[in-house]
Amino acid sequence: AMLAAYENYDLLIGSREHLFKDMIPRRRRANEFAARAVSLFSGVELKDTQSGFRVYSCRMLREIRIRAEGYDAESEIIVKAGRNGFSIGTCPISLGYVDGAPTSHYRPFVDTTKIVVAVVRSFIFSA
Repeated sequence: AMLAAYENYDLLIGSREHLFKDMIPRRRRANEFAARAVSLFSGVELKDTQSGFRVYSCRMLREIRIRAEGYDAESEIIVKAGRNGFSIGTCPISLGYVDGAPTSHYRPFVDTTKIVVAVVRSFIFSA
């Protein structure tokens, strides 16, 4: 489904928004907060910005520079893509699990801090 929808976008994100209601509250709130912040800084309304399911166009990747690594790179890419006029879309995805806590390598304080820094830096230096 993502590959079929991809041809219309420079960045396509596999959205889990329809699954948020089944997530534990802290994970749901973290995803919703991140989506609001990244949407604000990118100028593109998105409901799920932390999904790792993505398809990128070669053109977009050649034109934007990414400084971050890890989870923060995903947010940096969205902000820079949005601020530079690249098309961004979403496609609902299904998962075999919803919560993700047992399989996640996300470190709440460290990774959230890195994401915030990457988003703000990307907003200021959007090229």
